[in-house]
Amino acid sequence: MEFTFKVGESIKKAWVLYKENLGNIILFIIAMFVFNMIMNGFMVRAGLSQSLVKVLFSNLVMLVVGSLLIYLWIKAGFDAIDGKGFKPFSKETLSFSSFWNFIKTNILMALCMIPVFLIFFSLIFLLNTIGKATVIFIAVALFVVYVYIMVRLFPAFYLSVDKNIGARKSFALAWSLTQDKFLNIFWKNFLILLFMFAGILALFIGTIITYPVGMLVIAMFYRELYKNKFPIDQVTSDIKEVSKPEEIIEIKEEVKEEVKEEETKEEVK
Repeated sequence: MEFTFKVGESIKKAWVLYKENLGNIILFIIAMFVFNMIMNGFMVRAGLSQSLVKVLFSNLVMLVVGSLLIYLWIKAGFDAIDGKGFKPFSKETLSFSSFWNFIKTNILMALCMIPVFLIFFSLIFLLNTIGKATVIFIAVALFVVYVYIMVRLFPAFYLSVDKNIGARKSFALAWSLTQDKFLNIFWKNFLILLFMFAGILALFIGTIITYPVGMLVIAMFYRELYKNKFPIDQVTSDIKEVSKPEEIIEIKEEVKEEVKEEETKEEVK
């Protein structure tokens, strides 16, 4: 099936969700800001004390709590999209198994990027050896590789939260979702990030408006990617109560027929 996602329309939908959940969104942004201020001050003091233990501890706390805040943002964003409201402070929002899968996905992504960053930073020491032109060429090539990997694997973070699956499965499924869609996904993500960055240029407006709206749009983008790849699974997951298993089978068959009809229309075109 052809993948279509309209950034402008999604921003309008996200704006409606933003206004409906404005109070909780602002509170959560304040919580993230306060945490960053506290941790930055703690890390400065740890650095001034020249204590390796304090530095490592502060970095560990920032990693864990920072990851938790991002996880809660993604999970609450999904709930808002599903009509349940943006409630990051609710007990139902935090699932330890889902959060652990999110942590593992982040760790695996970092491990995948280590070789890229090691080669990139080693270019500084090789500048006088291999020449400036060669260094620039390799740096550009590494940047292209980095962008390609991030575009192909960005759904992994959302999959680990939305579907509560491990890192390796999230990576494999994300790679499948983005197959043959690199340029489309890159362009759409670029437009979303441009929208967020434009607000950040306006200082406070970007923090409280374009950033949260943009995050909701990215979550919608992931959902559309998943629905495009697995339309039957998406329809089945939307069924709240089904009394008989036969009803699920019947719905799946109907969706299969619709998918076949769409594919036939595309072939005729």
